Amino acid sequence: MSWLLFFVLGAVCSWPLHYLAIKLPADILETPVPVNFKSRPSLGWVLLHSLVWLGCVWHWPLPATAVCWAVFASTLLTLSVIDWRTTLLPDALTQPLLWAGLLCSAMQLIDTPLKDAVWGAAIGYSALWLVATVFERITHKQGMGAGDFKLLAALGAWLGPWALLPLVFLASLVGAMVGLGLQARQKLHQGLYVPFGPFLAAAGCVLAVTGHAFFLNLLQAH
Repeated sequence: MSWLLFFVLGAVCSWPLHYLAIKLPADILETPVPVNFKSRPSLGWVLLHSLVWLGCVWHWPLPATAVCWAVFASTLLTLSVIDWRTTLLPDALTQPLLWAGLLCSAMQLIDTPLKDAVWGAAIGYSALWLVATVFERITHKQGMGAGDFKLLAALGAWLGPWALLPLVFLASLVGAMVGLGLQARQKLHQGLYVPFGPFLAAAGCVLAVTGHAFFLNLLQAH
């Protein structure tokens, strides 16, 4: 019964997230909502969120914990779509995601202790900010936007500080491979770049399921 309930909840959740995926970038860019905007999400979008929620209740049998991680995954999916289309990561999604991680940790709905959640958020933001600042000073080019800092801070709040190193490593590795593949197929024009947010989000989902210990042991082995 809980599986069916979560499947339906995922479908319900997909509707407002579909609206936000269109509305938030338009608000930030101060452009009108596209005239071809469909108020109803596509069947693929609805099914994808339903399967995400179904996967969460399968992996985390405790309903309250499953709901927390399902909201986490659905939000990351929406942020990934927005970032891939527009290179934007709206505060209206990243900041609630961060606070939700801290709240779930404080209420012991997820395994990450509150102390680790706070340190994860602080280190996640400051680490990427430092890397981006140094890169910009050296190259006089912007490498990452503030949205990436806030997204990694949110991921740190959910996963803790020890997950950040394997998370960034995995996201960077896959992102570089995708970028090189797009360049080889001439689908990435000179001067453009692949958004980092979708790969941070994907790596965050992977680590939420597998835990960070596996990747840390793998890095140490090499």
